[in-house]
Amino acid sequence: MTRCAQHLAEWNKLRRRDVTLCTAVTQDVRDGVKALYEARIREREGKREAEEQALSAVNGCGSGKKGRITNFFGDESACRKKEADRALCLLFAGLRLPEHHADHVLFRNAVSAIARAGTSYVPPKRKYIGGAGLRDCRTSIEAALVPISSSWRRSGVTIASDMMTDQNGRPIANVLLINDSGAVFTDAVDTNMEMKTGGYIAGILRPIIQRVGPENVVAFCMDGGSNYAAACRILIAEHPHIEHVPCATHVLDLLMEDIGRMAWAKEVVEKANIITSFVRKHHLTRNYMRSDKVEGGKGKQVLKPAGTRFGTQFISVSRLCEVRMSLTQLVLSEEWARFADGGRKPGSEAFSAAILDSDWWTKALQFVNLMRLPFMAMRATDSSAKGMMGRMYDLMLQLTVDVDEKLEEARLEGLTAADANAIRRMVKRRWDGSMACPLHVVGRILNPANQEEGIFPSDMECTRVFKAFIARHYEDKDACIHCVMIAAPASTA
Repeated sequence: MTRCAQHLAEWNKLRRRDVTLCTAVTQDVRDGVKALYEARIREREGKREAEEQALSAVNGCGSGKKGRITNFFGDESACRKKEADRALCLLFAGLRLPEHHADHVLFRNAVSAIARAGTSYVPPKRKYIGGAGLRDCRTSIEAALVPISSSWRRSGVTIASDMMTDQNGRPIANVLLINDSGAVFTDAVDTNMEMKTGGYIAGILRPIIQRVGPENVVAFCMDGGSNYAAACRILIAEHPHIEHVPCATHVLDLLMEDIGRMAWAKEVVEKANIITSFVRKHHLTRNYMRSDKVEGGKGKQVLKPAGTRFGTQFISVSRLCEVRMSLTQLVLSEEWARFADGGRKPGSEAFSAAILDSDWWTKALQFVNLMRLPFMAMRATDSSAKGMMGRMYDLMLQLTVDVDEKLEEARLEGLTAADANAIRRMVKRRWDGSMACPLHVVGRILNPANQEEGIFPSDMECTRVFKAFIARHYEDKDACIHCVMIAAPASTA
C-alpha cells in the first residue's frame, strides 16, 4: 500500500529511492491518493493516542506520549508509586500469594533493594535465581554469620534439634546453634528410611559438635522424646561438661496435651472439633458469621490451627468461646432452619445440639481458663526475648501456684477433686521430669533481677543444685562460689 501510494502520489513522506513516480496519472489522481493516505495515517495515530490515554487512566497517570507527561494526581512520584503498588497487587493476586507475605522482612528488603537499583534494573531469569544467584546468597549469608560464629568461643553455644515433616512427607532432623548473639540454622538431615534411635540422632549431632568445637558447646536443648533423651545421654557421656536442657515450650505443650486427654477435657475437645469442622465445611456457616446479622463476633471465624502449632486445643476452644453468641444466633436463624432441613442435613443435628448445650459451654470455659496458664507460659518461652533462662525457674514455679489457684476456682464451678488432683500431679511430673534442670536453677540464681534478695534464694533445694553444678564443672568450687557472691549486691548464703 505504501509503495503504491508513493508511485501514484508525489509525497515527501513516502519518498523511497527504489520507487519512481508515475507520469501517466493526472494531478487530480495524485491529490486524491495523497488525501486518502493522509486520512489513514491520522486514523492510525488517533487510535494509538486513544490506547495510550486508556492505559494511562488505568495506571493513574496522564498521557504517555513522548515529550508530554501529565500527572493525574499532580505529582509524578505519587503517580509512579501508585503504579508500582498496583503492579505488586497484581503480582500477589496472580501468584495467589497470601497478603501477610507483604509484611515479611524478606519481601520488604527485596523491594527496597530494587528501588535502590534504579529504573534500569531488570529482574533475573529463573536459571540465575536457582543457580548462581542462590549460591551468591549463600555466600553473603555465611559472611553475615561470621560475627555470630565468632561469639561462640566467648559466650558458648547451645545445640537445639527436633524432628519435623516437610511438605513432601519426609522426616527431617533440624539442628540450630543458639547463643545470645543469635540463632544459626546449620543442618537439616533427611532421616527417611532410618530408625530414629538415640544412637542415630547422636551420630547426626556428633560431627556438628566437632565443627563447633566441644569446648564451645554448653548444652543440648531437645524435645521430650525418649530418642532425643537417649542421644543426649550418649553425647554427655563423651563430653561431661555439656548439660541437657529440655525444650520448655515442648514440655508445656505436652502438659496441655496431658490435660486434654482427661475425660472431661476430651469431651470438650471432641465437641469443639465437631463445631469447628462443620463451620469450616459449609458456605452458609462461614458466610453467616461474616454477615451484618451477627452480633458481638462479626468478622471472627472459628480456628483450626495446623498440627505443627503448639497449643492447638486451647486456640480452637478459646475462639469458639469468643464466637458463642454468633454460633447461637446461627442455629436459631431462619437460614439455618432452611439449611438443616429438619435435621436431614448430615451433621447439622449434632452441630446444633453442641451449640445449644449450656453444660458443654460451662466446661469449655473451664477448659479455656485452666489451659490459658500453661499457654501463656509457653508463649513466653517461645518468644525471642533474651534472658529467658534466668526467668524460667520462677516462671514455672509461678505456673504451679497459678494452676493450683485456678483449680480451686474450678472446683467451685463443678470440677471434681479427683480431676483437680490429677492435674496437679501432671504439672508436678512435668516439672520434676523436665523443667527442674540445673541450668534453669543456675540461670535463676545468676539473674541480676533476682539478686536483690541475695545470691541464694530461700529455696534450699535450689541452693543445693547450684552448688552441685559448680562442683561438677569447676575444680575450685569454693573460689567460684565466692566470686559469684562478690558479684551479687547482697548474700543470704
